[in-house]
Amino acid sequence: MTIKEMQRAIIARQEYLDLSREHLALLTSKNIKTVSTALNGSEKASIGTLMKIADILGLRFVIEVKQPV
Repeated sequence: MTIKEMQRAIIARQEYLDLSREHLALLTSKNIKTVSTALNGSEKASIGTLMKIADILGLRFVIEVKQPV
């Protein structure tokens, strides 16, 4: 899964739960700029921040070993 795919999944869940970025910032103990950067499609998004936001939203990202080509 790419960063952009993670961001899209998180944004979809955020919209489903009707949570603002301000509320996410409060729940994750991150500032609004950090949350916005993480969700704006920036490749600079921190995996740690994305994982924390995902956890708050009830999402889990799993890393699996690729099947050999």
